[in-house]
Amino acid sequence: LAQLEYDFERARDLYAAYLVSGGKKARFKMEAERGAIECADVGWSPDEAVSLEVHERIPADPAAAFRYYNPDVEGLRLIATPNDLRSKADLRAEQGSMALHDGDTILVFSSLGKKGSAGWDLWKVSVRAGTFSEPVSLGEGVNSVFDEKDAYLSKEGMLYFSSNRPGGLGGFDIYAVTCGQDGMPTGVPYRLPYPINSVNDDFFFIPEDNGGAWLASDRAAVQGRVDAYRVGLGQGDMATGSIAWSTDEVEQEGFVLRVFSN
Repeated sequence: LAQLEYDFERARDLYAAYLVSGGKKARFKMEAERGAIECADVGWSPDEAVSLEVHERIPADPAAAFRYYNPDVEGLRLIATPNDLRSKADLRAEQGSMALHDGDTILVFSSLGKKGSAGWDLWKVSVRAGTFSEPVSLGEGVNSVFDEKDAYLSKEGMLYFSSNRPGGLGGFDIYAVTCGQDGMPTGVPYRLPYPINSVNDDFFFIPEDNGGAWLASDRAAVQGRVDAYRVGLGQGDMATGSIAWSTDEVEQEGFVLRVFSN
């Protein structure tokens, strides 16, 4: 609960206390260890929050959420990762998604690699006359010992991707990094602000020219599902705080919260 309320320092203490008291046979040892890692290096403040308005929210299967996207970006296509780019390990796992523009010559995709022992990493290929070059890893500046996936390389050279590395708010978070004309990173990845990211899984971010964006997230979704969101920048300030319990309705700080079906 402390982690879900973005109280990461308290969450770290509680995870540590549970692991000490529970010992090697603690019932939720694996979950607590994962939670402790997620809360270890979170650099977060409510002041980073941007105001978002949700224009569309579409329930979807996690592997197919991108099929509900309809981004207002000229020439953009969203496809499942072609089998030509998938390793044997990839073929045994999820299909993955790709975003490409008409006339693209550089594509970025996620792969488990030949053996699948190092988790998901980001790779790039060149496209010439409809054929793919040999894949090249984006390197340690972007890839980590954790998972990196769901990449979108914009025409302006900004790469957006998702990772569950420590330092995020929890689960998969969306990061951005600048890239050169060859598709290789030229900067240091940074996490997009709250509430674009949350303590839940957030992935496959595609910005639109008008300041809006598409993304997928399992925040407030039915278990095992995600929602595809179309969002736009809002005008109001973010109201911070938490609701401990509500049976019907809460009025506070100029907004009304109503609870439907738990």
